[in-house]
Amino acid sequence: MGTVLRRCSALFAGCVLFVSASPQLSHQWSATMDGGGLPDGAVDVVTDSVGNGVVAGSVQTAATNYDIVTRKYARDGSVLWTATYDGTAHLADAATAIAMDGAGNVVVVGTTGVGASNLDLVVLKYSKSGALQWSYVYGGSSGGNDAPESVTLDPATGDAWIAGAQNGLFSVWRVRANGTLDFLYVSTWTGASRRVRLDAAGNGYAIGNGHLFGGQDALTLVELGPTGSVLATAQYNRPGAVSTAGQDLVLSPDGQITTVGAFQVNPLNYDALVARFDASLAVQWATVWSAPFWDALFRIERSPFGEFVAVGWATTSNAVFDVLALRLSDAGAIMVADRWDAGAGLNDYPSDLALDPAGNPYLVGTATPSAGVSRLFVRKYDQGLGFVEMPTVFGAGPAGNGGNRVAINRNGDVWVAGTLSSGTEYPDWGVAQFRQSYVLPMFVNLQDWSVSAEGQVVRVLLTVEGVETADTYATLDGGNFGLAHVPFSGLQALRIKGSHWLTRMDPAFEVTPGSLTAYLSLPNGDVNGNDSIGISDFLALRSAFGSVPGNPNWNPEADLNGSGAVNVADFLILRKNFGQAGQ
Repeated sequence: MGTVLRRCSALFAGCVLFVSASPQLSHQWSATMDGGGLPDGAVDVVTDSVGNGVVAGSVQTAATNYDIVTRKYARDGSVLWTATYDGTAHLADAATAIAMDGAGNVVVVGTTGVGASNLDLVVLKYSKSGALQWSYVYGGSSGGNDAPESVTLDPATGDAWIAGAQNGLFSVWRVRANGTLDFLYVSTWTGASRRVRLDAAGNGYAIGNGHLFGGQDALTLVELGPTGSVLATAQYNRPGAVSTAGQDLVLSPDGQITTVGAFQVNPLNYDALVARFDASLAVQWATVWSAPFWDALFRIERSPFGEFVAVGWATTSNAVFDVLALRLSDAGAIMVADRWDAGAGLNDYPSDLALDPAGNPYLVGTATPSAGVSRLFVRKYDQGLGFVEMPTVFGAGPAGNGGNRVAINRNGDVWVAGTLSSGTEYPDWGVAQFRQSYVLPMFVNLQDWSVSAEGQVVRVLLTVEGVETADTYATLDGGNFGLAHVPFSGLQALRIKGSHWLTRMDPAFEVTPGSLTAYLSLPNGDVNGNDSIGISDFLALRSAFGSVPGNPNWNPEADLNGSGAVNVADFLILRKNFGQAGQ
């Protein structure tokens, strides 16, 4: 499907305009946790297959300093379980990131205090019911710090790839799903790895910044095999730059690696950078976005359409930070650039980026709508990075409110982990959920149905590039008109299936708060419901031929015209559509 087709709505003759309520992204609930009157915070969130959210963060207690807290919430905000980790030295323990495997187990990485100025890496694994399966502590830097930046789980093995720094050196840990250390890669470059992404073969690609002692900082890439073998390394410093740093990367199916970061032009000026490397880690191209003073990109994701969304910040001529979002082509051309200020010309920072299954980007962070006031914000764009909607920036107290990480579940719930404050004390651990539901109006013609369609149920499926974004149902009224609530907006392939009707599709239907009515006409005759009309349907109809309700051989799916009897009229319908299949 071409880009032009994706970006244009399909219009049907005779459609009517239907406008649904707006806005669609609205705050549902929020929750806080206050340990002992000092700053607390939630740092990361993941969601499971049924829509629950698991949040990790740090909470201060008088007895044990700061502890790592992991808490699971149901969709309605009720707490399902809470787990607390206090290190053996009872000093400051802090969560950094969380990840979830396919079984719903979660892995939390962070640091645990072991001395006055010594932090060790800690890895915790909890079952989906909150039971601690194991904890692993790595303290191999001889009095230095072992600091994680992020964690990625191998979907095949459940092993955790952890990016970070061991005593100030660019490092990657791999901890097996059973809690044992598989390998530790420590480079000779001072600096840190920021993130690891995995390819289909199980190789890990780590990005960060590093330099040889006395050298310049450079964007650093390391490719590691599943056993820790170094497959390739690369360092890139923008020509003429003082230094260059890498923050995030994303892999394309063809093995290309697209990275984001920043480079220093002079002591007062940093520019944002997007750089592409091929599978051998050779630089292919670099794209720069520049404004006065300090500009940087720190998150990147690849959309279902093969384009990229990168997020960071840009500064004004007054050295004030704005939120920056870029949409780039696969060749690195900047297609859309959006800068956002909360309205007061003060500092506004994004902290995370996520794409929903339909390819809509969501940003979270901290906005400053007026002097001395901070707010958690969620900003949603459409698939082309045009602005769609943003709930009112959120937070009770004047300051101490902000978003750290965002996760989106299949129900369209947007979960944000961060800090919230009442304004009477330090910020508290904060979790907020925003929910969206788009009304999809449909006119469905049930072909050859001779009675009212009142109460007939059709299945509604939406996909983007083959990835399912909605699977729901709509009940028709007498005019074959139905409404379905779907979780994601944007241009999607719409399919509608009736019980003994074939699936018909609109390959480019745009779900918006004011969607046009979808008009689809479904051929009749799929007696066995396998979305094709063939000999098996003929045999099923023959077995029910001549029956009415109450007869032993009655089959309501063979009553194709709804007359209350299986007869010649139904056979003629099947014969007319014989050989057709669903779309």
